[in-house]
Amino acid sequence: ASSTAIYYSDVEKDSAGNITTVKNTTTGLKNAGTIVLNGDDSVGLTYEPGNISGTVTFENTADITSSGDKNVGMFAKRAKM
Repeated sequence: ASSTAIYYSDVEKDSAGNITTVKNTTTGLKNAGTIVLNGDDSVGLTYEPGNISGTVTFENTADITSSGDKNVGMFAKRAKM
């Protein structure tokens, strides 16, 4: 089953999945614990900042382990309207 351990986004979407608002990002995302991905098609950390308005970090300082297929430890993309 697909899953995400930690997710952060500065994007608002309507019920159809269309982006309606991209906010200013001032918050980073950091994992300092252990993430274990046991299934397939899973992501440890997903970060989708909007308009970056300062210094933000996206980092893992601990462990992300995976025993399944097609898993991603960390994934980031900048939100666009």
